[in-house]
Amino acid sequence: MNRVTKSLHLKKTSYTNPHGLADRANHSTAYEQAQLASYAMKMPEFAKIVNTREYSAVSYLPKTRLEKHFCKLRTAEISQDELPFAGNGREYVKFMQTWHNSNKLLSLPGFCGVKTGITSTAGSCLSVYFKNRLLNRNLITVVLGSRNIEYRWKDTRRLTLYANACLVHEHEVKHGPAKKIVTGLPSRFERPKKLVMSAQKRPLQVNTMLKC
Repeated sequence: MNRVTKSLHLKKTSYTNPHGLADRANHSTAYEQAQLASYAMKMPEFAKIVNTREYSAVSYLPKTRLEKHFCKLRTAEISQDELPFAGNGREYVKFMQTWHNSNKLLSLPGFCGVKTGITSTAGSCLSVYFKNRLLNRNLITVVLGSRNIEYRWKDTRRLTLYANACLVHEHEVKHGPAKKIVTGLPSRFERPKKLVMSAQKRPLQVNTMLKC
């Protein structure tokens, strides 16, 4: 991870573990996280995963653990030969498991990623990728240290829709009013007069980056 940030010349980003949790030595900025998101979204498989709202697959767990924590699940015992990995003599069961993407903004038109996050030091964070397909323009918005989990949706959405409205306005200035050039979003967001962000207990760090 640190080799990638170095290759991208991200001088303010450093990691001490792979998951980014519970370590004050992990640090970055909204701008550099936006650059990382831009780099990652160029990978088709990654872009597909972060835009998936729900995914189901067969999982395997030790029988004792499953009975202790997931006793109500409908499962099927399998032999050691059926396991896709070395069972080392333990009894396993398989069951269908479903994961739900925690990024609520994926339900809105144009939003297609990227990552949610929250820690005690960084606060509520969100990185999103927005596509205006009609204008063929893309936006990346990163919010770090939002007031709480709910405000990160509001702050990120407001920033992104404001930036998108500016893209629409820029297009109209250059090419004239065009009723067919729409954002796919509620009309009240298309020509905002002001951008209101949430009040913060900690410094709010934001960045919206245009990707053509």
